[in-house]
Amino acid sequence: MIRRALAAASLLALAGAPGYGQIARPEPSRAATDHSEDTFALDPSAWAAAPNAAPQTWGESIESLYVVDSSELYPLAPGNHYGVFNGTLRYSSQIAGLAFIAPLHLPSGAQITSLRMDYYDSSTTGQALGTLYTCDYRGQTCSALAVNPFCGTTICSGADNAPGYNSTASVLTGTGTVDNFANRYFLAAGNDVIDGSVAISQFVVGYVLQVSPAPDTATFADVPTSHPFFQ
Repeated sequence: MIRRALAAASLLALAGAPGYGQIARPEPSRAATDHSEDTFALDPSAWAAAPNAAPQTWGESIESLYVVDSSELYPLAPGNHYGVFNGTLRYSSQIAGLAFIAPLHLPSGAQITSLRMDYYDSSTTGQALGTLYTCDYRGQTCSALAVNPFCGTTICSGADNAPGYNSTASVLTGTGTVDNFANRYFLAAGNDVIDGSVAISQFVVGYVLQVSPAPDTATFADVPTSHPFFQ
């Protein structure tokens, strides 16, 4: 019996049971194991407030906005170097005028309604410029969608204005309906002084969606073209 008791005591000691030749390990302190107060803890009270509801961007009367950032403007011709102003604005340092171009990816069936230009202009003799173009599907035979007679482009900052950072916008009419099957759309931009006193931040193209016209013949026999629900 004594021999069996000693054997059992030896097994318990090897297993780490306290009181049988094994010193009990102290329990880890709360500070070492409890991370409830760590800075990365998910505290719902510290979460930022939910953003406001997204703006409505559908329908025939709500204007949607398509942004062309200055970083998306690429030189029209090889060797047309450009400069970067204050990290986010771009200007041509070699060619005066419409030296940049960027494609527009607007939804088919939309109608372009406005163009806004954000820019920097500290020159009393130069200005920032932008023109919307539509071309055939090959990118040839291009024409301006709208021209402001004041500056000869769709939008400009004004040669005699030097407001620094500013924005200007134009309401556009008669631009037709976007047809991505038959046409391609571009934005040409630039500055007519190349000393860095005029630079472009971004363009914002406004457009509205349109309801497609009704088909010539009824799609469903139970809704003839004379029915008030036909559309």
